[in-house]
Amino acid sequence: MSMKQVESRSLTNIAAKRMYYIFLVGVIPLILIFLSYTNNQGSDSLTYLYALSGKVPELISANNPTLSSVMSFYVKIAPLLGVLFFLIARRKLTLKTNFSFTKGILAFMLFTVFYIAIIYYLLVSNVELTESGRFMRLLSGNDYLLTVFFVSVFYVCYILTCYYISYAYAVFLVLKLKIKHR
Repeated sequence: MSMKQVESRSLTNIAAKRMYYIFLVGVIPLILIFLSYTNNQGSDSLTYLYALSGKVPELISANNPTLSSVMSFYVKIAPLLGVLFFLIARRKLTLKTNFSFTKGILAFMLFTVFYIAIIYYLLVSNVELTESGRFMRLLSGNDYLLTVFFVSVFYVCYILTCYYISYAYAVFLVLKLKIKHR
């Protein structure tokens, strides 16, 4: 292994660790919401957040409207943490820019459609979990499983945002190189 490969792997590990740490910091409030709800379901702070979250579209469970509404409200910050990760780890990312520009643009457009569809469904649309499929009804029926569900939603939105912004940056770098060599 050459020194450059070892250095590249080290930088990749640093970026991956930063992504993981930001995710863990982002999940802590979900766990605190769950603990607060299990200790005192009529908590003033949860009631306030529940009233505040009623004005935005959300994933909600009729079995547990307060917990699901507050968690759904919090999960909406996952893309912001993805942007934060990119801003923090941008210099440590080793992005491969040796791909064809046209293939890169095509893949980026397809990824954009996929990203928008997932983010729209998970963060922007109103979804009643108890009226969804069997699996969603199972998850929405239990406080613990509902918390796991919202941690999973947070993870998907966060990771997709990290990848989307990183890929957009790689396409930008390829475009910059292409313009520079003209």
